[in-house]
Amino acid sequence: FEKAKIRVGQFKMPMSLEQLTSSNNIDFIERSILDSYISAKERGAQVYGEPTPGFTYALALSNGNKATEVTTGSEQDNRVDNKDVLGRFTVNLAEIMGNKEMVLHGGLALAKGDIPFGSGFGNARTESRGATYFTAPTLAVSNGADKAIDRTRIGVEGIIAQGPFKLQGQYLKSNFDFTTLTRGYDVDINTWYAEALWTITGETHASRYKAGAFGGIKPNKNFDPDTFSGGAWEVGARYS
Repeated sequence: FEKAKIRVGQFKMPMSLEQLTSSNNIDFIERSILDSYISAKERGAQVYGEPTPGFTYALALSNGNKATEVTTGSEQDNRVDNKDVLGRFTVNLAEIMGNKEMVLHGGLALAKGDIPFGSGFGNARTESRGATYFTAPTLAVSNGADKAIDRTRIGVEGIIAQGPFKLQGQYLKSNFDFTTLTRGYDVDINTWYAEALWTITGETHASRYKAGAFGGIKPNKNFDPDTFSGGAWEVGARYS
């Protein structure tokens, strides 16, 4: 039922346009810095769909741990419930207007939950994983203290695409609220990126957009290695 589908198991949580686009189809070799602070593949349940043309929604309950962890997504600390409630809503104004050559996409994502001390911040690296630019602080708490970090994340995303040209950006505010032995903290980590792309062989971005995310580019002409012709060629730049 296109207006209300159900998904249960281990899957990508509905939080980020860039993450919901497969690694085969993302615009650059690596995802942006913003990707370090969103929920990717986790265990949970989700209801999602397209209520009317141009609109999508997704609501999910997640176990709160990334599936790539050593614990394969299981909970490690029984002092917090570790669950996340997530939601993502998108609109494509071009589809509503009946324009199949254009994408005018806007999206909002929300995530709320708690995580145990020792997780959540992590050590953040640059996109190419070359340099660590943020090291998580060591947090000291007494045995009787609340060991939970309340985490709230709000993300917005936008796309303007016409023919072979595309502008895309995302912004994410991650808030961490917790108390240590000495004081309470209410801190934010803000991440964003903006990018511009041009498919110089003429393939359109609207043709690969569906249900609030992008699929792969289909070349107008297959690549011929003998004549070194054909294929889809693209140039782009991103600032994170």
